[in-house]
Amino acid sequence: MSLPPDVRPGDPLRADHENALRAEVRRLGSLRGGPGVRVRSGPGGFSVGAIEPGRLIWIKLTGSYSAPGYAWAEMERSGSTWVATGTVGTVALDPAIEQNGDATLTSGDRRYPAWRSESSGELIFLKV
Repeated sequence: MSLPPDVRPGDPLRADHENALRAEVRRLGSLRGGPGVRVRSGPGGFSVGAIEPGRLIWIKLTGSYSAPGYAWAEMERSGSTWVATGTVGTVALDPAIEQNGDATLTSGDRRYPAWRSESSGELIFLKV
């Protein structure tokens, strides 16, 4: 997207310029990483990093099974509670796959250990 031109004091603000800025803010707010990429948003902006294959993370399911897997959100321990990190996967983009092929799980507060497959990059989790 091309941003509107810079303005100086006294220049008119045009509706199409304002709408273009709003569209860009919405687009940036929906920034997501693909498989193996973590995107976090905070007061200082976005941070993007790699999720190392084999590294254990904790996830909770955010939806029921839909081929090829589950929508999920990464969770981490903060004091005595679990909080979402902002890293997520959807069925269409980076689904979580249950290691034994269980397609009967549902969303909820239960957390599962998960890791990236070294060969495929898929997020694998284990129902324990």
